[in-house]
Amino acid sequence: MTSKNLKTKAAHLFLGVTAASILISCSWLFPEEKLQVSIDDYAATHPISKVKLNAQKFDMYVDFSDGIVYAYDDELTSKHMLNLVNKVLQSSNMDKAFGMGQNTITDISGLSSTQFYNKVIDKKNYVDIMAPIEQTLKSITNGNNLAILVTDFEEYTQDRRVQHQAYAADYFNAWLDKGGNIVFYVFPYKEKNIDKHLYLTIFDNSTNSLDKEVQESFEGLNHNYTRFNLGNTFYSISKSYLANTKGGCNHDPEKMDDIISYTNEDGKPDSWHVISGQAAEYYPFGEGWTEIYNSVKATIAEYKETPKNERQKLIDYKFLIGNLTIDFSDLHSYNVEELEAVVYNIQDDIDAYNQYVNDSTNYDPEETDENGKRLPKPVYKSVDYTKVPDMLVFNGSIENNKANISIDFSPKFTGVLPSALQEAETIAVDIVISKCQLNYSKINSLFFWGNNNSLEQSVRLTMQKFKPEGKVLYRYYIKNI
Repeated sequence: MTSKNLKTKAAHLFLGVTAASILISCSWLFPEEKLQVSIDDYAATHPISKVKLNAQKFDMYVDFSDGIVYAYDDELTSKHMLNLVNKVLQSSNMDKAFGMGQNTITDISGLSSTQFYNKVIDKKNYVDIMAPIEQTLKSITNGNNLAILVTDFEEYTQDRRVQHQAYAADYFNAWLDKGGNIVFYVFPYKEKNIDKHLYLTIFDNSTNSLDKEVQESFEGLNHNYTRFNLGNTFYSISKSYLANTKGGCNHDPEKMDDIISYTNEDGKPDSWHVISGQAAEYYPFGEGWTEIYNSVKATIAEYKETPKNERQKLIDYKFLIGNLTIDFSDLHSYNVEELEAVVYNIQDDIDAYNQYVNDSTNYDPEETDENGKRLPKPVYKSVDYTKVPDMLVFNGSIENNKANISIDFSPKFTGVLPSALQEAETIAVDIVISKCQLNYSKINSLFFWGNNNSLEQSVRLTMQKFKPEGKVLYRYYIKNI
């Protein structure tokens, strides 16, 4: 920014402070201002993930069918189960325990810790047939608790035939629809001459708190299982920002200030921050979009024109906002290939929500109109977001299951705002999965045994239903102030 612009900006700041002082000293001349809802309050009521499962308590279901006993002939598998039982017995989140066999689910919560431990660990207790697996899945998905299910998923029909239909798909879908996650720990074993699997299945919440307890129970053991995550939320987000009060924008190498968009990073509530409980950030830019665009062009030109040995104090501009990474390594069901940035003008909806909050704050249920009729309770009427084309684009990359997230001006943007946006209006920039492929590479080996593909088909159908194309991974709220 030139010295002339700095002087102009200082003059505007002085005039703004002076005007604010006059307004405060003469506030009796003006009507009371409306309450302004913070971006955090707005974001909390407009989350990018609409459904989350927050349950903490869990139940444990154990299949006591006679075929399961072969799995425990493997010493490592037995050790994993032993450690797991000890862990759940010590967990404050353990609620109930159930045994499965003889086409019945039996509540065994009344057993003492020692009795429960011995029942699960002692192979002599695995003598039943026809564990009601579908009935158990129905109980889990209709209930309010998380669950650990230990079974081989071999379901039988009423005439004692092996079930080959994809009976588990509806229940997997139901759990994911609730906002939960599903994790399989797959232990291989042989039942006589048939290769089979013991499945330790975790029906978890949105934060995978139960799976964390399971993983803790397995610490220190050599693992003989394969893990498979079913769902589209198994990714992690990390940031490489300069400090807790600094965002992913461009900073002066010396003063560490944002000298492109002049983002407010003073640590106060209305400055840049990560929005609590959301995969989102707020950027209050201190310049108009045209000024920022011109500043970017000037910054790039200056860097190119400066000899390489004199560039230490200059910004090597790569993006408007970046330095965020999304790791898809645990997203076993899908291969994410392309991301995009979708820009919306959300100002009208913010105004509508702000009006609703003000009306609700001032609402008096006893107040009546001129006809003596009580005034209706305020209702929030949301306003559809307006898409803003040809302004900002995704310019990051995806490599080795990791996405480097960054956004920049579209090549089509010339500094003139599209008709869908005016200065000082708030926009939401959503980072969205635009292309991904289903990853079937492991499901045949993990979920198929003998001639039974019931579980494999169930997993396959669930993967197809929850393919995350169009899923919003992250959101930037940006406003010029």
